Amino acid sequence: MKSRRGLLLFVVLFSLYWAVMPQTPDVGLDAAWPKVVSRGLSSGKQFGRDIVFTYGPLGAIVSPLADGHLIGTKIALHLGLCALVAAVSWMSWRAMPREEGIVFLSALVLCPMAPIAPLEGLLVVGMTAIALLGSRCTARREGWLLVVLCLLITIPAALSKFTLTVVSIGMVLATVAALWGAGHGIAAATMAVVWWPGMLAAGMMAGQKRGAVQSYIRWGWEVSRGYAQMSLPADPGSLAQGLIILSGGFFLILWGAWRLGKTLPSLRARLGTWAGLSAVLLALFLFWKHGFTRADGHVRIFFCFAPVILQLPALLPHAIWRRHVLACAGTVALFASMGEAPASNQRPPGNLPGGIATRIAGNWNYLLHRQRNEKESAKAWKLAAANVALPALAAITRDEPVDFLGAHLDYIFASRMKYQGRPIFQSYTAITGPLARLNAEYFSSKRAPRWLLCSLSSMGLDGHFPGSEDALAFWKVLHDYDFKAEENNILLLEKMRGDAPDPELAPVLFEGILQLGNAVPIPAVKEGCLWFQARITWNLTGKIRSGIYQQPPIWMHLKTADGQVEKFRFLPDAAEAGFLIHPCLRHNDDVRGTLTGQSAMIPAVVEITIQPAAEIAGYINPEFTCRIRRLPPLRP
Repeated sequence: MKSRRGLLLFVVLFSLYWAVMPQTPDVGLDAAWPKVVSRGLSSGKQFGRDIVFTYGPLGAIVSPLADGHLIGTKIALHLGLCALVAAVSWMSWRAMPREEGIVFLSALVLCPMAPIAPLEGLLVVGMTAIALLGSRCTARREGWLLVVLCLLITIPAALSKFTLTVVSIGMVLATVAALWGAGHGIAAATMAVVWWPGMLAAGMMAGQKRGAVQSYIRWGWEVSRGYAQMSLPADPGSLAQGLIILSGGFFLILWGAWRLGKTLPSLRARLGTWAGLSAVLLALFLFWKHGFTRADGHVRIFFCFAPVILQLPALLPHAIWRRHVLACAGTVALFASMGEAPASNQRPPGNLPGGIATRIAGNWNYLLHRQRNEKESAKAWKLAAANVALPALAAITRDEPVDFLGAHLDYIFASRMKYQGRPIFQSYTAITGPLARLNAEYFSSKRAPRWLLCSLSSMGLDGHFPGSEDALAFWKVLHDYDFKAEENNILLLEKMRGDAPDPELAPVLFEGILQLGNAVPIPAVKEGCLWFQARITWNLTGKIRSGIYQQPPIWMHLKTADGQVEKFRFLPDAAEAGFLIHPCLRHNDDVRGTLTGQSAMIPAVVEITIQPAAEIAGYINPEFTCRIRRLPPLRP
């Protein structure tokens, strides 16, 4: 009877886990990066060098299917991984007692409901299912089968996205510990030794050269650090929701570890299970940090980590949970009440049962009527592209490579231009010193394209000062490129020079240690440009808070010569690398005027005031270092 139920479960999970339905083709910030990721895979781009993002060489697997590019390959990879994870989940479920199976089954149903990237939740559940299965292996062949399954799931996950890389490492360690605790020492050692070379080999099969995987992981950490700084703190409702789940998860871990000391037969088994709980604790922290502390809803994919919390009871011995069925049901009810994870703070959660039915019906409908659906998607993309296409600029660039300074790369794809992007391909991401320097080095090299589209309206995300995003690359573009044409408020620039000076080597005009909240006077200059740098430091309490939560915003007030004061979000890492403050470029008209020798019409900045939010006073040092450098004029 249980075998029939298990087979039915496999069919349902397989239907639910697909994420093959493409999003409705659209244009914009979040519609552009999946196209870059998928095209990077097909064109042999090196992730960590040519493309630096949170998604890796196999990121096309988990990125949204925003267009028809590589759709056949994506569907095949999706279906293969879904079938594999469904099979592993089925095996884990069959090995569990009734109460644990109820909780685990609930996790399996809830995990893929994140509308942003459901396959991420699927991979997390698959990796956790493997860790659970490891503690129940008895026969030797079961241990070796588990090694193969773990490699097949965790390696693609680790190469797809940086957060999944971290979770994969934790789950591999948990599996090794579980195998060792179950008495499969050779299988555990093999798993520990083979995993990293296996990931490097898989990267080479995906077209990555030697050292590319290590570079992807290194830069993935840097991009994630920038994202954490860029985001605002979450709203109180999301924070309270996260605290409830986080507290429950920690309680289960601590209480379970205490009970394990009395129930497991040997020290070896206890250590193995405790190691597994530690790996789940790592995923729990990522669940908290990336799911509930950030206000930018388009990255609040907290359902990707919800299964980890739901499966915590299944990590505990059956005897503990026999009398706690109500606690399991309460945990499930808590998640069911959330509905679907919102794609933005403005859209309320959807209905969970309705979402499950829609997902299954939509997946089968798309697969059975693929040609018709692809034609409809092509028509939708044609209509969306027509609104942003730039035929006049495309006629100028012809078949030559084009990059876009900003975030809305769909202007290039919609105009059928030949895209050639810098490593950090959307400007709002390049807000730390190392990332900004990486893009600047690209524009200083021979790889820089002749043509560049520019739009300051697509910069300044979440209230940032536009010039503080990708600031070093922005400076090199202003110096080396000339204005060529304009269409639909998009500027076309042509590279004419390649000798832009390095702002970090420019002479210092002013340097001092100032108090936060006090105005910094900006020297008046008749010729040349000014580069502003500021270094703000956190005290110990602030550093701890940054590790577990988001810092309140810091504001920058710019006062211009005409008496106007504008308020922007201040990004400490971006300010430490510096940005152009004179001329003060905030709009496309300012860029056009500067490149055509009419920058005198732009009001000069006379004062800058850096003002932290009131609640941040106890976390930040009151003094900061300010430096203003003088650069040569952009145009004679």
